[in-house]
Amino acid sequence: MRRILTIAASDSGGGAGIQADLKTIAFMGGYGMSAVTALTAQNTTGVQSIHPVPAPFVARQINSVISDIGVDAIKTGMLVNGRIVKTVARILRCLAEPRIIVDPVIVAKGGAVLLEKEAYAALKRELIPLAFIITPNLHEASVLTGKHTESVSRMKQAALAIHRMGARNVLVKGGHLKGRAIDVLFDGRDYYELAGDRIESRNTHGTGCTLSAAIATFLARGLELAAAVEEAKRFITEAIRFSFPLGGGHGRTNHYAAGLGPVERDRVLGTLARTYILAQGPDGLILIDQHAAHERVLYEALRAKGPGAAAQTLLFPRVVEVNPGQADWVKDNLPHLAQAGLTLEPFGGASFLITAVPAALAHADLEAVVAEAVEALAPSKSFTRPQEVREAALQIMACRGAVKAGEVLAPEAIAALLVQLDEIAVSSHCPHGRPLWRLMSYEDIRQSFRR
Repeated sequence: MRRILTIAASDSGGGAGIQADLKTIAFMGGYGMSAVTALTAQNTTGVQSIHPVPAPFVARQINSVISDIGVDAIKTGMLVNGRIVKTVARILRCLAEPRIIVDPVIVAKGGAVLLEKEAYAALKRELIPLAFIITPNLHEASVLTGKHTESVSRMKQAALAIHRMGARNVLVKGGHLKGRAIDVLFDGRDYYELAGDRIESRNTHGTGCTLSAAIATFLARGLELAAAVEEAKRFITEAIRFSFPLGGGHGRTNHYAAGLGPVERDRVLGTLARTYILAQGPDGLILIDQHAAHERVLYEALRAKGPGAAAQTLLFPRVVEVNPGQADWVKDNLPHLAQAGLTLEPFGGASFLITAVPAALAHADLEAVVAEAVEALAPSKSFTRPQEVREAALQIMACRGAVKAGEVLAPEAIAALLVQLDEIAVSSHCPHGRPLWRLMSYEDIRQSFRR
């Protein structure tokens, strides 16, 4: 189990800070640890009081955890003042391996100041250069750069400016933009626009904490940067979509909404249109897309085996012919495809021998899998880095190897699929972003029948 340390403040209302981080980390399959920087008295309406923890005691918490348990990723949140910022930076500077995720918490949704102005310089000078990724929202990006950040183009400019402060990667969150929720990820070379559904809701307390904690956990689990950010964005989107009102202000996100949750396997009701599994859960009727669910399970299994470890040698190699214009690209990327468990050998001209594939593809149309992978991964499709080639190849292979819509599943196959879904930490979407399941709550059912 991966170990994630959050260095942040306690939220007495339970929606943000340490509390939100630990909920997220646990749900994502990590082991969460904490170093508390401040105690806050707060609720849905705002922050009433802040009691900073002395910087030396913050240091003792961090050192105590690291010296015994160890750490795979560290996430920082509310750091209150310059003394704590400098103390945290001094300790983190001595660590060699862990990924550091910096959430530059400056102002609460209700307007309360969460980072003293005198700490801004220390944040920029000492902590940001240590960040593997920093996750400012629009206001925080404006504070850090001194420029307004109210459009996607300005977000890109802000990301570049913050990258020049020393952060390896920058995610500028566009949740407060009008229209679709667009975030901008900058890795020092390329910009990626990550668009998602905008969900109109007042229940958004702790979204920044939750997102950064999810990114930290996914990175600790070994996901590449872009995949970690995308999965975290899907997670927070679902957490907002299924949020719930508490109190009279900004309600809480639902940290458990992104997962399927426990299905009563003895209450599987059957299938609909040979495509959807119908099951009774604790909160209502669950419809599960059998293809998308199996695709996610296969993808997680392939990725968990690590680069090149999933290959199974074929007793009788298969011949596949690609487009002549793609043959050179295939030859150049044979090692990268092999990292995904797909081993090819040149066989003259534009033909290749398929000599090994992941075990999950044993019954798939291998020629079609390879042809589709090459078509999707060709240079014109912008996959240029080894990790991008591997990631996209895993997605394609998982899709091709999964059960199809219209395929009849035996009861034991359905039961096995539900067990496998429970065992993975991410179960809300397939690797291509399609939802795995939908819940019709008992309350929705009652209302539809006017009960």
